[in-house]
Amino acid sequence: MTFSILNLLGGLTLAAASMLPQSWPSVSYKTEPFTSPLLNVTRTGPTAPGLIWFSPAVFFPQQGGPPTSELSPFLVTQEGEVVFHGPNYPASQPDFFANFRPQMFSNGTILSYYLGQFGPSMEQALGNVTFLDSNLMVTNTICLADYPSYIPGGKDYPCKVDLHESRRLSNDRFLVTTHNFTQTDLSAVGGPKDGWVTDSQFLVINPYTEEIYFKWSSLDHLDKLPYFHINSVDEFENGYVISARHFSSVVFIDEHGEVTYRLGGVDGQDFKLDPAATFGYQHDVHARRETDGSIMVTMYDDENYDVPPISEDKRSSALSVRLDTKDMTAKLDRRLFSNDTVQAIGLGSWQDQPNGHVFVGDATFPSMSEFDENNKEVWNMRYGFTGPGSFRAYKFTDWKSTPSYPPKVFAESLQDGSAVVHMSWNGATEVASWRVLAVVGSNATFVDVGTVKKSGFETSYTVNREGVKEVMVMALDADGKHLSTSVAFSL
Repeated sequence: MTFSILNLLGGLTLAAASMLPQSWPSVSYKTEPFTSPLLNVTRTGPTAPGLIWFSPAVFFPQQGGPPTSELSPFLVTQEGEVVFHGPNYPASQPDFFANFRPQMFSNGTILSYYLGQFGPSMEQALGNVTFLDSNLMVTNTICLADYPSYIPGGKDYPCKVDLHESRRLSNDRFLVTTHNFTQTDLSAVGGPKDGWVTDSQFLVINPYTEEIYFKWSSLDHLDKLPYFHINSVDEFENGYVISARHFSSVVFIDEHGEVTYRLGGVDGQDFKLDPAATFGYQHDVHARRETDGSIMVTMYDDENYDVPPISEDKRSSALSVRLDTKDMTAKLDRRLFSNDTVQAIGLGSWQDQPNGHVFVGDATFPSMSEFDENNKEVWNMRYGFTGPGSFRAYKFTDWKSTPSYPPKVFAESLQDGSAVVHMSWNGATEVASWRVLAVVGSNATFVDVGTVKKSGFETSYTVNREGVKEVMVMALDADGKHLSTSVAFSL
């Protein structure tokens, strides 16, 4: 199946793929009720170590979508095997997941994801950030229920965190984005004096008490209208670097919130822009100071836009630009094109890897890629034809989980009296093998009937004995240590 799908996709542009009548294949399981998308992996060279986090969601109607159970947070291996299939929401609800990733706090690493829905427009999402511990139990929820934010339409939203950023900062502070509809004089842009504008904001907070340490409002610090749409924020030295999608601009601010530099993707703004380094409607902007004093800016360059005038025919890429603040130049460093023809209208991510590689989430296009230091794509994983996309995709090594709930087992009797046993443990990263126990024939107790190496999300094993009545399984780590035992399954 993998090869037939890859052959079908080979050479297709996004427009051509959109005409395909086939649904992208799903993988079903005996031990779980959900399905997951088939993950097609192409590897052509060495890759950075790590597991992969992504969360498919239908942000744009033209993407189409798979079964609801596949619009979930996923943790997978580089080989395309599901490790963790996250929670689902009812098909009747408009909620979506985003920003599924580990967060490295000083007292340990947790997982977080965003769960929310769009408000009066797709420019404003309202939801919460949920924390999971290494047992995959919910330990904290950031909601901002009491944050003073006006939302037109009269609907009551229980939480007011926006989807675009949820990130652990230094000193265990946490950064989230939010919005407020604010009455503003729009006469300068041909609007009414008592008009309304979406004030795009970010907050630095205590993630457990929601105490606000720092607040930045675009209306307080910028004069650009109709409004400034934040789609990423990160620390940079003593201040922050902000991505302003609608202006195709990157804004640097100091610790007081005052603007220090602006990099425009079209005209350079404060910088003389290399024609090879232009960008548009970018996402996931980061910056770091290099040893020579320059600033390296990385981003996902979507180049396309879903609001009139619509543009959907330009090729998207991951991009890095080097800023020289002495001569105020912005020069191309790297531009990384996926082997897939990606023409994204939003989303996307760039993540540096410890070995010099770059891990890229291909935005509204259902794939992700890894590039080596020579800009060659050495790995790609595809999980759909034209959608859904994942807001971002990540690769990290710093995660181990042992769920608090037990493994699951399911068995089927064969005509000769033997049985096929299926076993899984959703979210467990340390399982290396399974010990299978069974009640056979006239025996009243469980006996060890074999051990099998873990294979993918769900492992199967045939018990070649007649009269199998009950089975259960034990999860073992690489040293043979017992991790957990399933409940018994009766045939």
